[in-house]
Amino acid sequence: MRHVLGVLGAFLLTSLLLVLVLPVHAQSADEVEYWAVIIGISDYAHFSYWQPPHDLAYPDDDARELYVYLSRYWGEDHTKILVDSDATKENIEAVVTGWLAPQVGVEDVVLFFFAGHACQCCGHNCLLPYDIPLDTHANSIHDTELDDWLSELKSDRLVVILDTCYAAGFFGDLGRAGRVILASCAENEESFDYTLLRHGVFSYYLLQGLDNLEAVDVNSDNEVSAEELFRYISPVVVEHSEGHISAQHPQLYDGYDGELVLFGMTSRGTGSISLPDQQGDSKILYYVSIAIVGGLTSMAVAMAVARARSGKTASSVSDDRESD
Repeated sequence: MRHVLGVLGAFLLTSLLLVLVLPVHAQSADEVEYWAVIIGISDYAHFSYWQPPHDLAYPDDDARELYVYLSRYWGEDHTKILVDSDATKENIEAVVTGWLAPQVGVEDVVLFFFAGHACQCCGHNCLLPYDIPLDTHANSIHDTELDDWLSELKSDRLVVILDTCYAAGFFGDLGRAGRVILASCAENEESFDYTLLRHGVFSYYLLQGLDNLEAVDVNSDNEVSAEELFRYISPVVVEHSEGHISAQHPQLYDGYDGELVLFGMTSRGTGSISLPDQQGDSKILYYVSIAIVGGLTSMAVAMAVARARSGKTASSVSDDRESD
């Protein structure tokens, strides 16, 4: 009986200490929230792999992996993904103006990501949705049209990431105060999928940067901004593309005063742990789960000690993105 009471006491004490020490807080009404719309189109309704304009190999994978990352830290209720047949022009507009715009606050941070075909036509730079017709660009998303949709957002903290051909050509109409645009290539260049990476080249290094935030945070201020992310991605994309495919030079438009922070990081224990800032109740649940695991660990140790003292032994069980 004394052993059982000792085990329970160790569990409760460890859990209580961990909850008190870790910085848990509830989300206040004016706290910054993070939102994302993620679009990736590989399989177009009227294109094919065999003749131009071609379907693409990896934009859908780029979008899915980015969604997994951002939804984990920003919340599934704050991230929306449209892939392939879901990414029609009507659906893209509805997500931005119907789902996102009514929810975003003035201080919130918004990320809009598009990977797929783009073109230059009729004096515009255009994104091509899933349902673009084969012989006309009538259903494309003009840069001015996309600007109108994004302008419905109340936030002045908007990050646009374009992994398309001619991506920097969108700066002219999308470039506004409060916006940071990461373009996968110059306005006269093409962006590429690369089979060995199983991603678009730009998106591959974007995802790599998100998996290695400490390397991206070059000023060691425990915050990662959109600008820092670009400075990480750009040189490796240039190096890779010049060594394997046609040169691809990412471009940055920065209309934000200062650095537009996307992630915060914390350090715990003897090592530094990258932890993108989680929102509201998700953060509370995260820390509580740590406390419970810590308590259970102490409980297991205490039980092992108790068994050893009583002479018992515990058994162990191991159970290419080219637009035409």
